[in-house]
Amino acid sequence: MRNKNLKIIKELIKLNGDDSTFDKVAEECVELALAIMQLKCPTKLDKKKRLNDVYLEAADVKIQMKALEIILSSRKINNMVNKKLAKKQLKYLSKNKTNEKDILPSRRPSKRQDVVKSKRKK
Repeated sequence: MRNKNLKIIKELIKLNGDDSTFDKVAEECVELALAIMQLKCPTKLDKKKRLNDVYLEAADVKIQMKALEIILSSRKINNMVNKKLAKKQLKYLSKNKTNEKDILPSRRPSKRQDVVKSKRKK
């Protein structure tokens, strides 16, 4: 995402706050789900408009997910993505059922966890 766009998202987070941003993430995800369901609906005749609605809502979700990464931790989110994809690969794509530990990335403790552990030792 371009720096200009990131700046806009950060300004919106600052203006609206974290709680409002979380609400917006949920709202946009629901709207995307609805647009996808309407695209598949046999009674909705204008498929081109429905597909365009999916693109619009997907763009909204992408913006809100970037906001979520800013508020939370993009590193933690990306680690979770990697773990989930590794599990899916193991479950659905591997012909030889390998050990999960061979595919999953090793977990490195965060700096915060190191601080907590060092305080416990004292």
